[in-house]
Amino acid sequence: MDDNRRCSIEFYFNPELDPPVLIALRMTYTYEDAVWVGVCEELGTSTYGNDLDQVSHELRELVLFELNAVEADGERASVFASGGIEVLPLPEMVLDCLRDVQQSPLPALETVSSETLPPWLPQYQLSLAPAVA
Repeated sequence: MDDNRRCSIEFYFNPELDPPVLIALRMTYTYEDAVWVGVCEELGTSTYGNDLDQVSHELRELVLFELNAVEADGERASVFASGGIEVLPLPEMVLDCLRDVQQSPLPALETVSSETLPPWLPQYQLSLAPAVA
């Protein structure tokens, strides 16, 4: 890969759905005309800027926003089909952990951005737990 192009696979997860949804999305970053351009290949979401780290952060946040909007509008099936996005199965161990969290007497966790997740779980979810009404 040349110095003007970077690629990554980002994972997004929504435990609020039954069964929970895990997807992988391809992000590409290209240095063009003195700016970095970041694109989520499956969704077509894009952004640009002078700093690769900033563009990467902004693209992740835009993708989180778009995925949440798609869920809120009930359009997941059509958007995923048109973008070729496949739902990945979760290991039973992960599902067990999610069930434990949902049954916990602890208060619900607030929605977090992809940047605040622990390093062993990179960009892995839309939210940690359902919002409290």
